[in-house]
Amino acid sequence: MAKSPSSANGAPPIPPPGLLSTAKQRSAQVDIDIREGRRAFDAEDYTTAVNHLIRAVQIDPRSDVAYYWLGRSYLAAQIGQTAIVQFNTALAINPRNEFYYFARAKAEVTMGLYPAALVDFQKTQELHKGALDALFHTGRGDAYFYNGQSDLARQDYDQALTLDKTVASAYLHRAVIRARLGDHPSAMADFDAALQAVSKTSHLNFDIHYFRGLAEQLHGDRTAALADYEATRAFDDARQKEAQCLAARLGGQGPASGSCRGVDPKKELQKPPA
Repeated sequence: MAKSPSSANGAPPIPPPGLLSTAKQRSAQVDIDIREGRRAFDAEDYTTAVNHLIRAVQIDPRSDVAYYWLGRSYLAAQIGQTAIVQFNTALAINPRNEFYYFARAKAEVTMGLYPAALVDFQKTQELHKGALDALFHTGRGDAYFYNGQSDLARQDYDQALTLDKTVASAYLHRAVIRARLGDHPSAMADFDAALQAVSKTSHLNFDIHYFRGLAEQLHGDRTAALADYEATRAFDDARQKEAQCLAARLGGQGPASGSCRGVDPKKELQKPPA
């Protein structure tokens, strides 16, 4: 289980002034804290990562690298707005680093700031030398997808999956786009590929089964849809109620009533995956 930072108050104390009296000593301590912060980040210990990186920027407020890793640590801990603040500071210090724009774009997507994210993805592309990787195309595809620009999203997902055939989220989102367009065979192929690519513990498992069930139900395959709705029971998700409402209806447990009455597979398919 990843550890999430709760506050800045846990930062290790800055060594006494006498121990950091020269620029060389301060620089060395910043390097140590960045290194330890990155080590903790890789171990998914975001509290420790944040604490070390806070100390680094306290010692050297001009360390764009420390602000960048501090932002990444907050983003990994799902504290998106605070992450954006750190990326803003990193970019104010060094506005020519493509990775800072890319990281801020990813944070903006998590915060629902899709137009801002697309601007940052564009800046990333402008600064990048050479071909862009699957991570970039998936990230920008997500910004397009959640911003309602399905054609552009699909183009990015196509490119991402050409480069890396293991990106489960790209298969899932492309499947949803194709299902909305009525391209059932292609949507089913993408849902199947997503299930092959996804890890067993990923939150995407619920979405893959739920949205595949919606597509199957709308295509008239009640048996397959029921099986997928039932499969969602294995995963914790806030939309579990909707999945089980649809399963009950397909399973012949009577007409929708009460809180299930408004659950419509057509409307559910138009909602974005989590």
